[in-house]
Amino acid sequence: MEKYYFKMEPREFIRKVIELYREARKPRFYHPSIQRGLSRSISGLTEDLLSYFLAVNLTEDYDLFTDQNITFSKGIKTIRPDTVIVKNNVIEHIIDIKTDFGWMRDKITEFCRNKNEELKKVKGNSGKVQILNPDGITKQERVLELSDDLILHIVIISRENISKEKLDNHLQNVKNLKLENVELYTLTSEIHPNIYEKPIEDVLNSIKIHEEEFKRLMDNLTS
Repeated sequence: MEKYYFKMEPREFIRKVIELYREARKPRFYHPSIQRGLSRSISGLTEDLLSYFLAVNLTEDYDLFTDQNITFSKGIKTIRPDTVIVKNNVIEHIIDIKTDFGWMRDKITEFCRNKNEELKKVKGNSGKVQILNPDGITKQERVLELSDDLILHIVIISRENISKEKLDNHLQNVKNLKLENVELYTLTSEIHPNIYEKPIEDVLNSIKIHEEEFKRLMDNLTS
């Protein structure tokens, strides 16, 4: 594998994910009388983290919009990707990031197939599109165009929380579908980043980081 020269390394990205899980176990506002049971969701924070990772590592100037509604002019339902990548007022890529497959462990193939069909309809929209609230503070809207080569990149942080056999079957099924509008990436395996009993460095050293998947993502975004 040809080395991709990351400005923010994949290992640092995964370290930040582990840290987000640790912080989610703590009360947001400290008081010695308060103990938190279940963790807060880190989904929104991983969206911000991935957008930061991409902004640092992309080799050209892009605008990145996180957690955005995109509306269309021809009756297509609004979509809400986690990250929208824009260059010269053209939406070139959209990204969804998930911490693991647990939320769809029985529907991975169906999910990817449905997303591919959704992108077909989106790419057939010849009019302008609007990103609602690109700046969540000013609420100003922005009118953009869609790239003819628009791709949805589905980024899964961990392969854990699903049996290896079931996941391998789904990944092979997705590969066999030869989806032209969807790419699927899995960034780590071996253990889940939400391990709390060990020091962060020990967890990080125990995780298998798929650098080739990080590289494939960056190559697909810049090719």
